[in-house]
Amino acid sequence: MYPYILMKILPKWVDNLLFFTVVYQGIHFVDHIIIIFQRTLFDLPSSRATGILGVFFDRNSAHLVVNLLLLYLLIGLSFLIIYDAKYKGSMIANIIFVITGIQLWHMMEHSVQTIRLIYGNCEAPCNGFVDTLLGIDESWLHLFLNGFIFLSLVVVLIIQKKYYSKNTEKNYC
Repeated sequence: MYPYILMKILPKWVDNLLFFTVVYQGIHFVDHIIIIFQRTLFDLPSSRATGILGVFFDRNSAHLVVNLLLLYLLIGLSFLIIYDAKYKGSMIANIIFVITGIQLWHMMEHSVQTIRLIYGNCEAPCNGFVDTLLGIDESWLHLFLNGFIFLSLVVVLIIQKKYYSKNTEKNYC
């Protein structure tokens, strides 16, 4: 049985953290869209297509930190959902767990890029596992990954607002 106070504040934490995570990932996704525009419209090489973050910081380091924070947000959201009884076994819980797993793998990609960069095996930005294996440009792979995570979080937010808001009596998912 959950403590009474936890039952009162947990739903607000889930709502607020989910909304913040969607906004945060949306901004991150826009940065990847800008990188693709720089690569395709302005014909910049990958090393010069830096997005917004790359103007102020090293692109590789900045994205490593941004993705690490996103992973922490998703893990926090996963724990909050686990302890909120109304989400137990729900579609929202399943989607969040899948997104968290994908983001964990995404972080491994960034870790491989960073290790390769540190040891001088490539010029920035470096490829990770999948883009090297498949021969895909890392900019397109990360656009796809971040877009998938962002759109999945938007779907979760819509489901949460429609079926799990305070005004709804039944849970349909």
